[in-house]
Amino acid sequence: MKNIIFILLSLLIVTSTAFAASKESHVKKGNDLYRKGKFEQSLKSYEDALKTDPESPAINFDLGTALYKNKKYNEAIPYLQKGLLSDDIVLKKNAHFNLGDVLYEQGRSFKDRQVDQSIAALEESLRQFMTVINVDDKDNDARYNRDIVQKELARLKKNKQQK
Repeated sequence: MKNIIFILLSLLIVTSTAFAASKESHVKKGNDLYRKGKFEQSLKSYEDALKTDPESPAINFDLGTALYKNKKYNEAIPYLQKGLLSDDIVLKKNAHFNLGDVLYEQGRSFKDRQVDQSIAALEESLRQFMTVINVDDKDNDARYNRDIVQKELARLKKNKQQK
């Protein structure tokens, strides 16, 4: 009986080690493709990694960022939001930043056709950049993006009032 339990425990350890190695290899491959600007190809690797650990904030962040780079803004949002669940402050800050970018692009895509949706997306984008600035008040990229979003938001609200 002890031998059977030992064998089962050994198999469980080997399986979990292989499982973790598989996840890490998918993430590494996705990161390599992403760094080379092959955003479309990186999606498959991140999706494969996510199958092994669907709740991982880091993998969700990676997939969301790759979707953003592929201009799949609506699809990127839930993955970046899962990145916000990380305990890693840097990952969380980056998730807020990228979510701000995605929401800005989403708001711009609505533009003058759907003004209310555009304004809502831009307001949420602004909140994301303000969160980054609250975490790191020296983040010049977040400040720059915040200023751009504020200008676009003001323009849209002014146009809406004039109509």
